[in-house]
Amino acid sequence: MKIVVDPQRCRASGECVRACPQEAIRIEDGCAVIDHQRCDLDGICIPACPHDAISFDEQD
Repeated sequence: MKIVVDPQRCRASGECVRACPQEAIRIEDGCAVIDHQRCDLDGICIPACPHDAISFDEQD
């Protein structure tokens, strides 16, 4: 399982970046990018996103 960003929904508001205590998210080219090496899957970024662009991907 991992956390993924839907680039069609992401508006690069930065709310997810500010919410992540592991500093595992950055904005790159107008879209949030998850650093899966740093991410601890706590999911804090999911409700922080005002555009519902972040979710768990259970297929990986």
